[in-house]
Amino acid sequence: VLPIEPMRLNMTHHIVRPKDLVQKTGLSRSTLRRMEIAGTLPPRIKLGAYCVGWHSTDVDAWLNSLPRA
Repeated sequence: VLPIEPMRLNMTHHIVRPKDLVQKTGLSRSTLRRMEIAGTLPPRIKLGAYCVGWHSTDVDAWLNSLPRA
């Protein structure tokens, strides 16, 4: 029987909380919510009863897809 290796976590992938997304984008929470409803922001992940976030890879891909000013 081979020993089972513990799952290794990739530290480049994490959950981006709303406060961090506001800081990263410069947009307000209200604007982010409107964008999410419109389908222009990646869908959120429900982490708990009052806790949400986004996969960092989804956020990075979304930011890279936006037109540069």
